[in-house]
Amino acid sequence: MRFTAHSRRDPRDGRELHTVTTPRSGPGREKARGALLEILERSAGHDGHRVAFRVFIDPDAPPVTVGGKGGYDPARALAACRAELGDPFAWLVSQLAGRLDPVPAAGAITRVDVLSIPSGAARRHDRRPGHQEGES
Repeated sequence: MRFTAHSRRDPRDGRELHTVTTPRSGPGREKARGALLEILERSAGHDGHRVAFRVFIDPDAPPVTVGGKGGYDPARALAACRAELGDPFAWLVSQLAGRLDPVPAAGAITRVDVLSIPSGAARRHDRRPGHQEGES
């Protein structure tokens, strides 16, 4: 597997999907680290955005979602990655603790999808018929 990164943006609601694939080691892995940090930096610059991650470890297993209940503040996720010596894979593994047994090594992650969501987008798409924004 080699390093690849691509992004898509939905113009209707501003959601962005970023996909980063990576080898388990080598220069491509370093490029993937940099790409994930750049995605978080860009998302942190969008006021009110939240980020969620789909983490792929085993090609035969479904991905694991991190931040699926409202997402993370991208600035805080970026700070946490920097606290892990600039390694977003190490931070993601720390978020998987308690969800997977055994917890995989950071090198086991081969793909990460990052969904950057404007804070109001979820409310607009989750609205029931006749439901007005601001109603419960």
